[in-house]
Amino acid sequence: MTRLFEHALDAIAGRINFSTGLAQSGDFASTVEMFDRLLNAGEAAKQDEIVDYLQRVHRMPADAAQEVQRVYETLAYVRQPGRQPSWKDDILDQFRKKP
Repeated sequence: MTRLFEHALDAIAGRINFSTGLAQSGDFASTVEMFDRLLNAGEAAKQDEIVDYLQRVHRMPADAAQEVQRVYETLAYVRQPGRQPSWKDDILDQFRKKP
């Protein structure tokens, strides 16, 4: 994990409430936004690096740290190069045409 990624995790840890994890929509949204920015910049983390860092450096409870890790893993999965989309490109148009 790069120093840039660590700084981003520091910012996430400073923003979210450890006792509620990402239950607050603002905490969840800011975490998604930060990981989106990191992924757009080509940054990545290996499995469990996020949990390890947040627990070691910020003493974040395991369940909250794992929640943050899951958000990252989900976004990273969706953005995998060559991954086939789960939905057809025109899925919303199909829904709009339904009675």
